Amino acid sequence: MSPKVLDIGLLWNRSNEFGILKDSQILEKTLQAVGRRGGHAGVAKIRHIDPREAPVMCDVLIHLEIPYYAWLPYARYNVMVVNPEWWVSDAYDAYAKQFDLCIFKNDIVRDTFKVVLGLKEENTMILPWCCDDMATLSAEPVREFLYLLGGSPNKVAAANEFVKLWKPEYPALRIYTSSSAAVLPDDAPMNVYLHTGPLSVEQKVNLQKKYAGHVACSDAEGFGYSAAEAETVGAFCILNECDAYSSAYSENPYVAFLPSTQIANEKTRSSKYTLNMETAGVALGAAITKFLEMDVKACMTSQKKSAIARRVAFQEGVGSLVDIIASKIEDSTKAVPTWRVPPPLAVADCPKISVITLIYNRKKFWELALHNMMVTDYPRDKLEWVIVDDSDNMDESISHKIVKINDVLPGLNVVYVPFSDKRAIGAKRNAGVKRATHDILLMMDDDDHYPESSFRRRVAWLEKYPEKKAAVCTTIALYDLRSGISAVNVPPYDIPLGQRISEATLTFRRSFFEDRKFLKINMAEGEEFIKGRESEVIEMHPQHIIVSFCHGSNSSSRRIPPSDAKPACFWGFPREYLEFVHGLAGISVESDETA
Repeated sequence: MSPKVLDIGLLWNRSNEFGILKDSQILEKTLQAVGRRGGHAGVAKIRHIDPREAPVMCDVLIHLEIPYYAWLPYARYNVMVVNPEWWVSDAYDAYAKQFDLCIFKNDIVRDTFKVVLGLKEENTMILPWCCDDMATLSAEPVREFLYLLGGSPNKVAAANEFVKLWKPEYPALRIYTSSSAAVLPDDAPMNVYLHTGPLSVEQKVNLQKKYAGHVACSDAEGFGYSAAEAETVGAFCILNECDAYSSAYSENPYVAFLPSTQIANEKTRSSKYTLNMETAGVALGAAITKFLEMDVKACMTSQKKSAIARRVAFQEGVGSLVDIIASKIEDSTKAVPTWRVPPPLAVADCPKISVITLIYNRKKFWELALHNMMVTDYPRDKLEWVIVDDSDNMDESISHKIVKINDVLPGLNVVYVPFSDKRAIGAKRNAGVKRATHDILLMMDDDDHYPESSFRRRVAWLEKYPEKKAAVCTTIALYDLRSGISAVNVPPYDIPLGQRISEATLTFRRSFFEDRKFLKINMAEGEEFIKGRESEVIEMHPQHIIVSFCHGSNSSSRRIPPSDAKPACFWGFPREYLEFVHGLAGISVESDETA
């Protein structure tokens, strides 16, 4: 049954204080209003969640701008609010179809995404966006122009061209930015002023109310709060032609458009719209004339009316969104009382698995690998350990220890795959999988820590989601054995999943491997293994999966950056274990005599 009220999470980068912050605020405010109003499904709770936080379960997760793939299993229903300005094609295209609903702020962008990514009509929605209500222009607004750039590189780029069109006989143009990239040309007229530095919210609002004319030209926009706020305070506004602006303001009599040249953006799904400098000057002159001749009060009245209609449309759209989600959850097989993530897997229900470990001239780490196998809670009779060894230094050889594993771990099935010559890591992974006998395969590095429930938790994801063929972490916990510093490594979100993964956490079905082997390379061999198959992969959060040790001879590129942080282990290791693992790097653990 559909819940009577919805628990909604707004998932976004909470360190971003620009447009996405406003997106989250207007959504929260409108969702709360819809929940209080009759006729729609209720809203029990709205939480703002940063993707770097520990995951929580929600009825609905609304991802703002960035698709956070690892969070998908934590909601019954996932919504993606698309901003083409920041939609990185190589990274995000693969995730689009994994969402229950993709929201677009105008029909032009929606239609493009449907064609390019093959999205179904029923999995998309147009939600005409708006900004929050604001006070109108002051009683006697100054007939000059305000151009707020903030730190937007797209607005700064447009402004650097726009000022070249400004003439001495025009009203004053006042530009405010927090970016040092905004510059005035040497021959800029005396009526153009550039103010560099941060603005408080109060200062910004006072400026918006002060000036009767606003400029919001930008090389790329997903929505454009500067333009929406200009309309809301009742100001005349100059924009450049782009999808976001044209779809919203083409019929607005108090908005002037400057012609732009559309340029395909190689990185994102948003085109760049640079000012057409050959024709924009004439259009700007006409806009200035219209501005000087207009009735300011008539402009204010018309603009406020348009802004109110925009907010009403947004509120109605959010109400429809809530009802759609509630009805879909009612029909969803995911909406069951036992729904839990991470998914549980009882020891008795564990399938047989093969764990593959690659070793090469690292005798000192053998005891760590053995420790991981000793502490795992995975049933030993369902566990196979495949060890692939291409060590070429007899002093580092541990073959004599491998053959005696059953003395320490009786009943464990061990498959030893030695090579007489050095092999690429990808080739060793292939060899290990081929020698393994079970359908589910897990990678376990010899120099990392795997908590006792790591294997069981990894397998649980594949058992819970049989439509997926692989599970993997991207974000991982780190601990430096030389400095004693802890960290969490979060790869950039705007690179493809295959470039983000930790091969040390790879868990997959044999069919996934049979479709494509690892490349015979020594670094990032998981990238091509995953590429193009992202929809078959589920991303796991790293809790209870792995703590990766940094020790100076890792093949991984993940490192703890230099800092003045004091040594601290966040991962709950007992002192005896800390002494053991630090000893592997030749570091002794001293007593804290102040304790």
